[in-house]
Amino acid sequence: MRIGVIDIGSNSIKLLIADKGSTIAVVYQMTWETRISDGLNKNARLSEESMALGVLAVKRLLEEAESYDPQKICIVATSAVRDAKNRDIFIDWIRDATGHELNVLTGKEEAAYIAQGICTDPNLERREKFSVCDLGGGSLECINIQTGKIQQKISLNLGAVRLAEKFLIDSNAPVTDQEAQAIIAHTRKTIKECAFKFPAQIGTLVGTGGALNACRSIRAQWLGKSFISVDPFISVDFLQYLYKEIAAVPLEQRALIKELPPERADIMPTALLVLMTLADCAKVDGFMHSLHNLRFGIVAEMHTQSV
Repeated sequence: MRIGVIDIGSNSIKLLIADKGSTIAVVYQMTWETRISDGLNKNARLSEESMALGVLAVKRLLEEAESYDPQKICIVATSAVRDAKNRDIFIDWIRDATGHELNVLTGKEEAAYIAQGICTDPNLERREKFSVCDLGGGSLECINIQTGKIQQKISLNLGAVRLAEKFLIDSNAPVTDQEAQAIIAHTRKTIKECAFKFPAQIGTLVGTGGALNACRSIRAQWLGKSFISVDPFISVDFLQYLYKEIAAVPLEQRALIKELPPERADIMPTALLVLMTLADCAKVDGFMHSLHNLRFGIVAEMHTQSV
């Protein structure tokens, strides 16, 4: 069965077309860097400009999807739309423009789909027990999985866009030590005070999300390797080194770094601080990067429902 999923995140809107049988085979993927969460922290509302750009992106991605003739297609939204007071307006705009319903996921639903997606990754088939984190623009999902089943999951408001807007005085300038310490303190406090508990001696976290994608791309470029061939393990030492490289320079210089998407250059230092703090709280030495994310989980769930 061929399934299409459009995922409206805080920082980007993504399309996955996949064939689902005994495994999930990616047919096509596309990303629009449309930050619909811009300014959301100020009044908890999506701006009309952001919503219009979001609708345009969804329309274009639907056009892309139709050329691959999916049997089913699903449009979902996560943290930014979930938290917006005017989300019903955006839902109506999507329906009027496309004829499709927008499913706004709760934090628990988002975490559950991420877990389901991770469990489709063939590289994790032999792992009986592991913890997953997915860092997005609006939220951070943490999940404990054992023998393919969720043991614990939580969604925290620790997304990179959200924290950058909250703590960075000028996103075009180098990150100051004071700003960095504020992000670290807030992240640590939120993780420590939540109900989620990382298992002892897990070694590494399985990680998904745009920031880790960028980290792997940058590391591959530095090593002269392809994205797929480079080791998916991203150490805390590498995150620390990359942070020092990019946080100390203004945005215009940061955006010149190969393999760092220019649209993410302003939030990348914040994302790295969250990841490093998360690793410290979980007492791990790095992240095993996986491409099997929320969209893969939705594909798996939609296939199950049709059987």
